[in-house]
Amino acid sequence: MKKNKSITEQRHHARVSAPALAIIDNYSYSIENWSIGGFKVTGFNQTVKTGDCFPIQLHLNLHKGGKESTNIQISTLVEVIWLSAREGELGAQFLNLTKLEKDLLQSAIDKIDKGELTLVDQGAQLSEPNFGSPQSAPNSSPAWQRLRSKRVLYTLIYLMIGGVLGFFTLRAVHNSLVNLQIRSAIVAKPTGPVVAPVESVVAKEQGVLDEFYVYEGMSVKPGQPLFSTKNDELAERDIDALNREIQSSRIELAEAQAALREAELLKQQESEKLESYKTISQAELDSAQAEVTAETAQYQIEKDNLERFATLLGEGAVSQQAFDAAKSKFADAEAKLREAQSQYKVAQISVASAQKGNFYDGDSLVSDLPRRSAEVEKQRQLAQIALQKVNESERMLNQRMQALQISQPQRQYLQQPSPNQPLFSQKAFSVVYKAPFPGSILKVTKLAGNPVRPRETVMVLQREQAPPMIDAYLTPKQAEEIIVGSPATALIPAVNKEYQARVAKIDQAAPTSDSANIPSTLGSEMRSVYVQLALDNLSPEDSSRLVAAKGMPVILSVPKQTNIFNRLAFWLK
Repeated sequence: MKKNKSITEQRHHARVSAPALAIIDNYSYSIENWSIGGFKVTGFNQTVKTGDCFPIQLHLNLHKGGKESTNIQISTLVEVIWLSAREGELGAQFLNLTKLEKDLLQSAIDKIDKGELTLVDQGAQLSEPNFGSPQSAPNSSPAWQRLRSKRVLYTLIYLMIGGVLGFFTLRAVHNSLVNLQIRSAIVAKPTGPVVAPVESVVAKEQGVLDEFYVYEGMSVKPGQPLFSTKNDELAERDIDALNREIQSSRIELAEAQAALREAELLKQQESEKLESYKTISQAELDSAQAEVTAETAQYQIEKDNLERFATLLGEGAVSQQAFDAAKSKFADAEAKLREAQSQYKVAQISVASAQKGNFYDGDSLVSDLPRRSAEVEKQRQLAQIALQKVNESERMLNQRMQALQISQPQRQYLQQPSPNQPLFSQKAFSVVYKAPFPGSILKVTKLAGNPVRPRETVMVLQREQAPPMIDAYLTPKQAEEIIVGSPATALIPAVNKEYQARVAKIDQAAPTSDSANIPSTLGSEMRSVYVQLALDNLSPEDSSRLVAAKGMPVILSVPKQTNIFNRLAFWLK
């Protein structure tokens, strides 16, 4: 189709049927049906294919009546548009003829058509490859050198373009292996009010503003110090409270120490009882061992006697009644031996239990020593805690006393303010006010060093808006490749900006009504896993911009947790 189109375009120009001479790669060829658009080469025997480009030299020997003649030589690049290898023909078009060269060729064609010029037959000039002197070789002409330079330049340009395309291709493949591209995400609707409420921070007690830890426009977190005030009356009340706390702590310490002494006494009694148990158990073990020895000897005697009576009974020397009496004695001796062995084992267990802190009373193990030991350790720890509490309260009391002594001149300042009197604010007792909620400092109404009264506004605090979030719905397979806390990059086309995000929530829940607004690129595959992402390090301007962009699509890139080598192995299967 391309070939036919090119031929049609070329035939819009006037063609010359008289053959001209073209030099291609040091070979001379005859060209026919040539124009400023292209030409046909006959007798072509080199290896080319459609779309190839190469330089040529076009030679026109024109004759104008009499002996006047004109030679035209043009060096340029051509492109093969069709090829007939069997007939040794090809069609080509000129690529980069200059306007002057086009005008020169068109003028020659027009004059040939009008008969003003005649194209001399150059068949005699066709020859084998032209390997003449450097002066006559086409490669030595400046035009030919320019064409070769252009060809090298084009080759370098193509290599550069190919390298850039290859780089981006490898980068895309790498991203597909290590990053999960998610297009089923939107900017979530804000959960809080669009306009953040404003609240005043007031002083609870009378005093002097000591120091500010924030400034207007600064963002604060819950519990972050805002400012401090000084008041020696508070210090006095605090000292009284500390005195009461110290007295209570000392009572607790005394009670803990008494409980510790009682626990240690009970433990000592239990230890002495256990020592007695050990002695008793060892005596019972010795007695049981002696009993086993005696019963073993008696058992052996009765056994021998029974064997003797059995022999006599066989010989008829004794009666059956005598044999039965011997047999009964043997059974009685055997039973007593077994009972003695059983008592011996019980005595062994009793001795072993006593060594571990328990005593076997014949029915069960009895011992309070472990419990008494644990109680002693518990009471010792309680006593240490009570002692630490007393020491800490006394230390705080000393600090408050020192602060109260230093801040005595401040009381006179509060009663009779004067700018010439020092504030003594650096070491005076102070109360620190902290932020009750996240927000930003909208206005500071007082300066450090000014006195304040109860419920007087010191600064205005604006609550922080709910941070913008991103909602996404993934397939179960996609959800397996990410975890909570994974970093992500969020591109929001509506604001034309990328943001850093992190996965805050993964919920195996059915899609809500918001999922209908999420763009789908997954075909019919069900997106049943809800994922929420938080945006990090947002400026106030970005937050306002994203609130306005609620519901807009988001393109996410999240690092996959699957090993890259496992994914490569999966792709190669």
